Amino acid sequence: MSESEYHAAIAAQAQQDAANGVFHTGAQYNDLLKSFVSVVSPDRKNLFNGTVKKVTTGSFMGVMHSAYFYDGTGNMAAWYNGGGGNGPGTGWCFPPNKAEIERWGLFNSIYIIMRLGGVQPKLLRPRKNPCQPIPAMS
Repeated sequence: MSESEYHAAIAAQAQQDAANGVFHTGAQYNDLLKSFVSVVSPDRKNLFNGTVKKVTTGSFMGVMHSAYFYDGTGNMAAWYNGGGGNGPGTGWCFPPNKAEIERWGLFNSIYIIMRLGGVQPKLLRPRKNPCQPIPAMS
């Protein structure tokens, strides 16, 4: 899906949700959000599968304490905290990277404007400074 098609789909989803009296919920909304953000997401599954065979982690008596996985750009893509001998750990975490956070924010900007009855926005681009208004792409 092209960027303009995504923007139109987000606007349509917001209008449909407004008509149905729902906000930020439902399978269609979640699928669209995941798809929109995934274009900038690292391939965590292949990163994990390719790395897990090579990873050396700190362990005590055979219990893995922690492991960290980084993508090709140096961003942390996943981490594991098993707790080791210090009690239960937090398990797996897949923190979003900067590009994913920006894309999620752009999705919500379009959705909220349209959900509140706004005019369909021009093609928007992510903001570098969140304090500045979102400029339209030329």
